[in-house]
Amino acid sequence: MRTTTFVCLFLLLPASSLFAGTANANFKLTSGMLIASTILDVETSMRAVDSCRDCSEANPVFSRATMKGRLPLYLMHGGIDAAAILGSYYLKKSNHRYWWMIPVAMSTAHFAAGGANLRFVF
Repeated sequence: MRTTTFVCLFLLLPASSLFAGTANANFKLTSGMLIASTILDVETSMRAVDSCRDCSEANPVFSRATMKGRLPLYLMHGGIDAAAILGSYYLKKSNHRYWWMIPVAMSTAHFAAGGANLRFVF
């Protein structure tokens, strides 16, 4: 639980001060949704692997990190999320119409993966 709190603070605090000029409520909502969906995905993945003997991560990119624990998995996902948030920030700053698509698409994938993991958790 401490790792989850640390990751949230690590991702949210710099984002709130760094993006103060361009970040409006919609930007903060999409960024927060991405972080929340990532936490859902990571936690359900870890709990599924811990509770089910035959369960493993289906994504080959993250399977080694899942076996090592929560911290490597959060670091990998956190880096990818930070890059997506930064990319959407620069798109929003340049008044691109579809700046929100990257974090929303990633959030959708994380929510779908977290939802699929729930069947192994409960």
